[in-house]
Amino acid sequence: MRLSYDPVCRFSRLVFTAVLCFSWSGAAGQPQPPADASAEPVPVAKAAEVMGRILELARQELQKPGADPSDVPAQSALLGHDVAKLFAFVRDQVAYEPYAGVLRGARGALSSRSANAIDKSLLLKGLLESSGYPCRIVTATLDEASAQKLVRQFLSSNPLAGPLGEYLIQSDSPEALREFSQKTGLDEGKIAQFAADAQKQAALFQQQADARSDDAAAYLQQQAQRNNLKLGQDVQTWEKQLVARARHHAWVQVQLKDGQWTDLDASFADAQEGKVYAKVDEQPQDLSKERHTVTFKLKYQTAEASDPQEILAVVVDDCDAMFEPVAFSIRPADAMPAPSKLLEMKQADRIKLLANIKKFQAVIQTGPKQFASRVFDLEGNLYDVSADGRVQGATEMGSAVGGLFGGGLGGGGDDAAKGPGFVSLTMEVSTQGPQSPATLQRRTLLNADQIKGDHQISPLLNWEVLIQPQVISASLAAYGTTLHTVDAMGPVLEAMKNQSAGTGFLDRLVSHSPQPYPTLLVQMAVMRQAALARAMKDKPAGALLWDRPQITVAERRFCMSIPTGHTCDQSRIDILDNSLTLVPRNDGEQSAVVERTMRQGVFDTVVEMMLLRTVSPEGKTISSIDGLDAARINGGQLEAYAGNNAGSSPLSEADRKLVADCEPTRQLMMLPGKEAGVWWSIDPLTGSVVGRSSGGHGGALVENQMLQQLAGGVMCFIAAAKDAASAGNNPGAQTLNLMKFLACTISMGTGVLGVVGGWGPKALGIVFYINLGITGGILLM
Repeated sequence: MRLSYDPVCRFSRLVFTAVLCFSWSGAAGQPQPPADASAEPVPVAKAAEVMGRILELARQELQKPGADPSDVPAQSALLGHDVAKLFAFVRDQVAYEPYAGVLRGARGALSSRSANAIDKSLLLKGLLESSGYPCRIVTATLDEASAQKLVRQFLSSNPLAGPLGEYLIQSDSPEALREFSQKTGLDEGKIAQFAADAQKQAALFQQQADARSDDAAAYLQQQAQRNNLKLGQDVQTWEKQLVARARHHAWVQVQLKDGQWTDLDASFADAQEGKVYAKVDEQPQDLSKERHTVTFKLKYQTAEASDPQEILAVVVDDCDAMFEPVAFSIRPADAMPAPSKLLEMKQADRIKLLANIKKFQAVIQTGPKQFASRVFDLEGNLYDVSADGRVQGATEMGSAVGGLFGGGLGGGGDDAAKGPGFVSLTMEVSTQGPQSPATLQRRTLLNADQIKGDHQISPLLNWEVLIQPQVISASLAAYGTTLHTVDAMGPVLEAMKNQSAGTGFLDRLVSHSPQPYPTLLVQMAVMRQAALARAMKDKPAGALLWDRPQITVAERRFCMSIPTGHTCDQSRIDILDNSLTLVPRNDGEQSAVVERTMRQGVFDTVVEMMLLRTVSPEGKTISSIDGLDAARINGGQLEAYAGNNAGSSPLSEADRKLVADCEPTRQLMMLPGKEAGVWWSIDPLTGSVVGRSSGGHGGALVENQMLQQLAGGVMCFIAAAKDAASAGNNPGAQTLNLMKFLACTISMGTGVLGVVGGWGPKALGIVFYINLGITGGILLM
């Protein structure tokens, strides 16, 4: 169902995030770190003035033609709406890549500068239509020789000639620094030093990640050889598969000003206007059936039912999800008090409030669209929701709150109705695409054991999801992050200018909800691509093929001890599917590309762990890389198990079933005798690796309070606003608390600072300095 926009229901959903912020941070009644006495405090008014100039400069840059690397109409205008130039651009500047179906669409093909014939055609069609030319896409089946020509064209291409090569640009741009300084009134020398420090920090992170990845990958490869795993495919097998894909062909026919229709096939490097390579199908392919999709299914299991009930199902096109990111959350279906009321509560009372929420609802958001599940409780009951957002049987939203304000909070409320018994809540994420095997990953979000006793895991959670069917260029990452942060910073700037607005302002602040953007996951994608670019420059091996979406989840949830009022935060990065593939270009490259692919998978696991530890260095981290390092250092030997024979492995019964259902074709490597331990899942066809821990998850941070980096969106500003308002006339304390506002805009990430720090300003120009300014660090100079 679509999510209701009933005002009471909407405000309830917004307020609950504020409750979580308070609970995680313990903001009320807890002392804050003192401001650095040695640093000269920055007056709040001055900080607001500078931030206003930076945000205005950012808005101007975002509105410039070409600022968005995926903007098809802007690219058409840049090329003068000239048919010949548009055709030559797609032919020469967008490399051919032999994957099947519609994976990236027009925007993805433009921003990644690589695409198959269908996505190239979608891009060219979009460019031509933006220029006022009627056009259509036609399909055909290529003969073997023509398809082989396209495959050889792909194998001989240089992957660093496209956006991947942006990550190797690290030189200075004095012009961009000077322009930023002049337009913001900030000291040019201090900004330069600040940027240099940021790049050094990023370089150190990179070196540490590389060193740990090299050691762990070498050990994993040695263990794979010891277990006689046969990984990778020879060139002949790869070529046969890629030729079969390339035979499904498409191109554009355009109607010119004289009324004549002309063929434009932009896939072949030697293509000319009017030249065709195959006979047009009499019945063109239905391109809607060629799309790659990701399906999210939420399932609710009770003790009496033999099978779980599906309470939410949403299908997302890969090419849309790249530009309208997916977010998933579980929220209260009960009415919640306003933030101003929460400010008046004690920490223990807020915990009791959360513990007594009786009904919940799951929501999936993709761009501006929202879809909501049936309402559920933890007794095994499901409730339908009417069009106005009310739970059926309730006279008004919130009448079924139960004991929300009972007990220590005063008031009353009935307990939730006794049901057949709650067993589990599970999310299934599956992918489907033409000529591609379907994939499935299952994650148990909550089970009955986790809601028993004094220490409980709350059903409330948030997922930021990155569905990535392509290389994310440095410029696309910077544009998306800047756009998201500027959107989130609007109410923050108002707060900086008007700290005495009181609780009414805080209530209004909650109503601002930026569209989801997976900042931390984009940052992780940037880091893995930068590492790949460095490796391919130092030791070229294989052609890069991205033929299915990589799906990564950043999860945030909270736990609580009801008697003590203690709250904690759990966060993890979970790579559901690692889609990186390198294709050998000759027989001698087969082992090299497998080693490169395995090393990249290990690097991903290292970076997800390092990112989470950077966000919160005091948190306890669980990661499969730690187990691998321990085995390597202690001389342990890993054992290999086939995914379809997981029953013989030392995994727990639940993990065996997970592997059997979700990874039957993969190879598993793990330490013997480690019940419910960690394992490494390897694709035998490519060597692609994903490190997993119990439940299939990636690394996790547990029992940790880390509000400012993890409470995404603007909701966590409320706690910081209260602190800033209580700072009185202490400029240093005020500035410190305002920096918390800025941290909230970064969502789960460690900041734009870490994203752009590794590239250097020449790749991004003034946007590099704008992003540094938006993080707020420049204001502390």
